[in-house]
Amino acid sequence: MLFYEALKGAQIFISSAPLRAVGVYHFAGLGTSPGAVTSPLTIIYILLKSAKLGDKRARDFFRHSGERGQELKGAPENLILFTSRDVINGMKPKNQLMSRLFPNKKFGDNIVEIIHNFLSNLTEALGLSRIYDEGWIKKIYLVEVDHLKFDDCYPKVNTFLYACRDKECWINAQAGSNPINTSLILAGSLNLISWKYYHVRQTSIDLLDLDSLRQDALEDPQPYIDKLLSLWGELEIFGLGIHDVLRRLNDLFSSRARINISELEKILEENGLSRIFLRKLEPYLKLQGDSVSKSERFDKLLQAFSNRWAQADNSTEAWRLAREKGILYEVDVTTGEVEKA
Repeated sequence: MLFYEALKGAQIFISSAPLRAVGVYHFAGLGTSPGAVTSPLTIIYILLKSAKLGDKRARDFFRHSGERGQELKGAPENLILFTSRDVINGMKPKNQLMSRLFPNKKFGDNIVEIIHNFLSNLTEALGLSRIYDEGWIKKIYLVEVDHLKFDDCYPKVNTFLYACRDKECWINAQAGSNPINTSLILAGSLNLISWKYYHVRQTSIDLLDLDSLRQDALEDPQPYIDKLLSLWGELEIFGLGIHDVLRRLNDLFSSRARINISELEKILEENGLSRIFLRKLEPYLKLQGDSVSKSERFDKLLQAFSNRWAQADNSTEAWRLAREKGILYEVDVTTGEVEKA
């Protein structure tokens, strides 16, 4: 407590020079409620300031991020939002939006502009406006999807997540449509990509931040830390297991048309799945006595899990292909304007 009090006044000495930050790639859907994107990021940025001021609770929140000796571990580096063409073209929110931290401030008319301006104001007020050379964040991307069609969302989401598998990726599990959110969770889990699947325990869709916050949190966040941590939620999802089962079965079927059921049972056992799981695989496999072969649906299931763009094995190629397909847009970090990437 004394250590925190001693540091609390140090905020006026925060340098305007860029800090050495360890960047996190944040993936989220974006619908008509910008608060679903901004409210969890509000928690993150307030905790970043608190961690910089020495608060142990905030530092513990980021303890698995970054590398030893690096500053602002866990700071957002890129924000990748999967959204509709209407939102990209300037759709306005359906509700009147409010902020507890900035009660008298307007952040713009359209959804993207509001997100940019709110986060820009928030990081400036917290003394975090120069995390990177580019400013408070490096890049904000919009990826156009048909937000109501899983068959369109999943290949695009899966491509971007797979291409960023060597990055620290956090996934917002609440901000988009059901097809977008399902795609994010499924693709992240199957490829063991995400470090966190997060959401905020807040029911108001009209708030850009959180109901428990007040303006003084920008200067002195300590009294709010416990409450913010209680509002932060994570889905305990790591890997679904089924992807490895399918991959190993496919390897066996690539060399022979039939395998012994004991081979299938061994694969299930090694993935922590009991023999009863055989019933769930029945639509995709043909079981005849001790012999197992694949049905026509097996290849379709395997293709669905691995459905992503060819030749997009890294982030450079994924971004290039998205530009060529005309579905990638970039939000100017300084102005908030949306342009084709």
